[in-house]
Amino acid sequence: MYFWIIISLFTVLYGCHSSSADQNKPKEIIQTALYDFDTTWRSDFDLDRTRLLESVQAAIIPSYQDWVIFENGSYIIFDHIDSILDPMKTAKRWLAHYSKLGRPTKDWSVSITDLDYSEGWSVFGNGYGIYTFVHILELKEGAPPKQIGNYAKWKRAKDEQVGKIIYLHNSDGLQSFQ
Repeated sequence: MYFWIIISLFTVLYGCHSSSADQNKPKEIIQTALYDFDTTWRSDFDLDRTRLLESVQAAIIPSYQDWVIFENGSYIIFDHIDSILDPMKTAKRWLAHYSKLGRPTKDWSVSITDLDYSEGWSVFGNGYGIYTFVHILELKEGAPPKQIGNYAKWKRAKDEQVGKIIYLHNSDGLQSFQ
């Protein structure tokens, strides 16, 4: 127990004082978040692409038609995607840019929305229009809001590292990417 506290403290202190803190941030958030939600995370549930798409579509207000979904559940809603030359590159750039605004700790403040038409939560952290979907079955029953938020941060950090967009929706309709 003390070992993990010391490791977490070292990670936070190193990340806040290192000149390469921005490069290490997703890895540090993953490590910190893993420590916090390890008791409520369910390893026996895999959120497949179809269920993720259906859940995020149900979470987004229908009047918002311009969005992208990343592989681990982060999604970005654009105001006017048709005015953006390369929406995929812009989405990745936004995710990378806004990741630098938070400290690499578990202290990010998040807003968690219970969804009416989907089983799970939409978690808003830092960054205009950037959310992360957490399915109710990804966590053990009764997970407190802190654990939901930390799991969403972990998923977002994974999307920041990999940056794989799996869906794009705009005026041309839905596009899927492998």
